Amino acid sequence: MRFSELTGRHVGVWGAGREGLAAHRALRAQDPGREVLVYTDQPVPPEEREAFGGGARFEHGADGFGELESCDVVIRSPGVSRYRPEVERLGAAGVELTTGTNLWFAEHGDERVVAVTGTKGKSTTSSLIAHLLNESGVRAALGGNVGRPLLSALGLDPAPEVWVLELSSFQAADLERGPSIGVLLNVHPEHLDWHGTPERYLEDKVNLLRRNPDAVSVLNWADMRVRELAGHLPDVRLFGDVAGFHVDGDGTISKGLERLYEPDTLSLRGRHNALNACAALTVVGELGLDPAALAGPLGSFEPLPHRLETVGVHGGRTFVHDSISTTPAAAIAALEALTGTPIAMIVGGYERGQDYRALARRIVESRVAMVVGLPDTGKRILAEVDRVESEHAPETRLAADVDEAVRLAADGVPPGGVVLLSPAAPSYVQFRDFEERGAAFARAAARVKEPA
Repeated sequence: MRFSELTGRHVGVWGAGREGLAAHRALRAQDPGREVLVYTDQPVPPEEREAFGGGARFEHGADGFGELESCDVVIRSPGVSRYRPEVERLGAAGVELTTGTNLWFAEHGDERVVAVTGTKGKSTTSSLIAHLLNESGVRAALGGNVGRPLLSALGLDPAPEVWVLELSSFQAADLERGPSIGVLLNVHPEHLDWHGTPERYLEDKVNLLRRNPDAVSVLNWADMRVRELAGHLPDVRLFGDVAGFHVDGDGTISKGLERLYEPDTLSLRGRHNALNACAALTVVGELGLDPAALAGPLGSFEPLPHRLETVGVHGGRTFVHDSISTTPAAAIAALEALTGTPIAMIVGGYERGQDYRALARRIVESRVAMVVGLPDTGKRILAEVDRVESEHAPETRLAADVDEAVRLAADGVPPGGVVLLSPAAPSYVQFRDFEERGAAFARAAARVKEPA
């Protein structure tokens, strides 16, 4: 279905977040006189309704869903699982379901499109690809989960030479057309409340790579789950292996035996980010750039907010905000990036049933000085840490909120050390999103007193 085919039809939008707002605005731009039904499970707060302006009719709950069933077409936002029973109910009512991603691909799928997915690193990698292209004179537009929502990029003028998209598993799950180049960075079980099982989560990710028979698949050889896909896709480029772009033991980015970029070339912290750069170099090489001649653009790329971001030095301690960390694997990567530094670590958030045993072992192995747990999962993470037998076991403390956690962590590491927020859990319940959680951490850090 093309977006142009929605003219004159009764269209509903399921979801009122960033993607739902973009869908509403695109529909209103197509027909300024149309009323758009916006459905949500819970009422949309007045301050969020204001962003929609005129032409939006809000409905919620069971009664409101009946209004959604009266639509000709419903644009489902990514946060709404395609596996919810209500999706089948809409189909039975004769409603055509689509997504902003599929509507965009119907308009732009024949153009050069790079799409990046993976459990972690998507935003950094897609942003870096776009940066390398633009800095090299190739006009690239960034969209999807990072940059602009795709329905706000319809008919972009001037049109880019390359589209670079970050796509979540939610967006990839029912993708009908695929990109020219698809990138799969890594897979760690996540969002099981949306996908249902780890196996379906992987399948939904991989759908991105299977929708274009002529696509090049860029895969991370260092991730076992991703590596296993290499023999099942027609045209594969690998990174993270010795023959392709990879990270040497000292952090140098090499290809084959040729050392290309020393560790200090990148402003990004951590080995995981150097591996993200390997993915980006593989992609831009496919697009015609010389990957060995990009030291300047690599060095000028600014790390994205909320990802191992230093928010200040207070009381002699450096406060590092990694609120984007919603999985154990992400928190482990943060610890590896700060190896050799005394750390007090703040963990915990929304309970999603994740396995924290590997993270607990890495915390102990990294000789973290103190671990402070936040609700809901903090108590469970601390229990796993306490189960690890070691003479280097850290002190563990529970905190009621971020303010208390920051105070405890600052007292738990000496001046010169780092207070690290890397929760290994989503931010829901206590915070609207990871950005709000990170802002609360930064405010609390600023209140830490300087030593007398």
